[in-house]
Amino acid sequence: MSQLAIDAMDDASRWKGFAADGATPSAELVMTDDAVMFRYGADRKSGKVTGTTAALNHVLRRTLAATDLTNLDALCFWLKSSRRADGSPARPFFLEMRLASAAIGLDAPANTWSRLIPVEQNDTWEFVRLGLDDLPAGIRNAVTVMQVRCVNAETSFTANLDDMLAVRAEMIGDADAALRARLHEQLTLDGTKTPAVVFFPDDPAPPNPPFFRILNYDIRVLYELMRSEPTRADYSGHGFRLRASAVPYLLSYEIEAVADTRAHQTRMLEFALETLTPSSHLLVNGVMLPLEWVDVASEDLIGGSRTGRTLLHFQLMTWQERGAVERAVPPYHTVEVAMDQRLPTG
Repeated sequence: MSQLAIDAMDDASRWKGFAADGATPSAELVMTDDAVMFRYGADRKSGKVTGTTAALNHVLRRTLAATDLTNLDALCFWLKSSRRADGSPARPFFLEMRLASAAIGLDAPANTWSRLIPVEQNDTWEFVRLGLDDLPAGIRNAVTVMQVRCVNAETSFTANLDDMLAVRAEMIGDADAALRARLHEQLTLDGTKTPAVVFFPDDPAPPNPPFFRILNYDIRVLYELMRSEPTRADYSGHGFRLRASAVPYLLSYEIEAVADTRAHQTRMLEFALETLTPSSHLLVNGVMLPLEWVDVASEDLIGGSRTGRTLLHFQLMTWQERGAVERAVPPYHTVEVAMDQRLPTG
């Protein structure tokens, strides 16, 4: 798993508001702490941005210690806004994100990266993903400034931001790491925290029992959920880019409580069942993915008979990004046609 926490959005004082001149404090675009949070956040807060009809070109800025995003693909966060934004005349974009560094400032000609933030539905938490692949290297290797600018003030608004991460998606590795994190050293037996390991045959010897053994034993494409058309992404003042639709997969996992005593094994199994439950979610790179219990009969296990081992089986629904994005060339139009194929009745 490759992810870097940029801002948990749990302290609004890190963000300073400025008027259009970039220096005068702003009372028209401000951020405050809010108890309204994205429900999977750990800090119980989000940052609430409030903009008035006088906030045009006012900005919110946050300084960072030089942060290297070179090996990360996207800046991701959760957003809940009172105002929709899709770039149409009726719903224009109203917030823009920019990054800068000590070497390349916000106003430098070489700073060509900017992203307009879409809002598909008002008053609903949405996941926002902003591509970093075209962020200039002089910024990407040492980001020191983040800026949110109000680019349309026709209507006042509020917008909550939460759980800001920079990520590089690695579907299987991310799932492995997230599942291990749910179990690793979360249970204490006889004063010792119980580790969890992801099984691989060539790994060195596993830890001494007790420990949780996690095995990814199957991967299946969810053809029924596949989409062929690209999606619009990375909006800017120059248009947008087209991203190939992700491929949905179902990852199957086996979890074993490896222990020297039945007492330890039963406690570990009960903990795993309490933690994962028959129907739950797994937090992977800021997104909750459905994790479901799978019934596997003992005769279907390897060897075709009972092995004396108690195994828990789960399936995780996830997806894999595919292909590079491409810049859409204006004018750009799409026509979507839905077809319902039915067998003749007579």
